[in-house]
Amino acid sequence: MTRSVMLAHQKLAWGQGVIRLKADQTELRTALISRADEIMSRVGTAQEAERNRRATILCPVIRILP
Repeated sequence: MTRSVMLAHQKLAWGQGVIRLKADQTELRTALISRADEIMSRVGTAQEAERNRRATILCPVIRILP
């Protein structure tokens, strides 16, 4: 059941309902941004690990080239 349906069932005053919905919206946005930051951090870490792995493989090869 969505929050707006719950608010209608509780018969809240319009102002109270708007305030609750805005608070829920803010909470959702905050959670989404936090999750996106976490995911981007993991992606950056994975990319850095891949670069390090490639460098580890290529460095010995480059050293033996004339």
